[in-house]
Amino acid sequence: MIRLEGVSKRYGAQLAVRDLTIEFHTGQLTMLVGPSGCGKTTTLKMINRLIEPSSGRILHDDQDVTHTDPVTLRLRMGYVIQNVGLFPHLTIADNVATVPRLLSWDKRRIARRVSELLELVGLDPRAFANRYPHQLSGGQRQRVGVARALGADPPVLLMDEPFGAIDRIARERLQNEFLRIQREVRKTVVFVTHDIDEAIKLGDRIPGQTRVGPRHRSPRA
Repeated sequence: MIRLEGVSKRYGAQLAVRDLTIEFHTGQLTMLVGPSGCGKTTTLKMINRLIEPSSGRILHDDQDVTHTDPVTLRLRMGYVIQNVGLFPHLTIADNVATVPRLLSWDKRRIARRVSELLELVGLDPRAFANRYPHQLSGGQRQRVGVARALGADPPVLLMDEPFGAIDRIARERLQNEFLRIQREVRKTVVFVTHDIDEAIKLGDRIPGQTRVGPRHRSPRA
């Protein structure tokens, strides 16, 4: 479904990603593993064009993403980050409904989808739909982040160390919950982590010998 061909990213003289060629297969959970600053997040953000590649091609369903409207592209890809990024002034239901509303779904369809997704991530809609992010624990907010990323049922899910800021016990529970969710929905998932144990536990595939830039943190990674 997704293929990077000789992709590089430079920030002036600094090389963040070097000549990376890799495939992410349909329905698989592929782990990108490496130390902080090695180019994992930069690679992830190039897939949905939050960062533009300096060279090379990125193909999604055999179409070059640089020839696709970036907003349209991002609406087809769910995105989950470490610190969740929920909108604090919106209820949990409204957070989960963000992309369906952007796609102009009708209210009844949105309400049904929100309930389905909250149940999918293990949160009772009757108890959580009308709460606000500050009323939830860190693990619960992370579950909402996953539900929001799945809002419009995108074929691709990009996850940037989504469980990294959670305590160990909650992280293990979230990992187990995510494995259950993935068995049900079978998305094409690109999952960034620096934790090799997490990669082994969650991943269908851990690519080896990927070529990235020197170990550093790029300005936008």
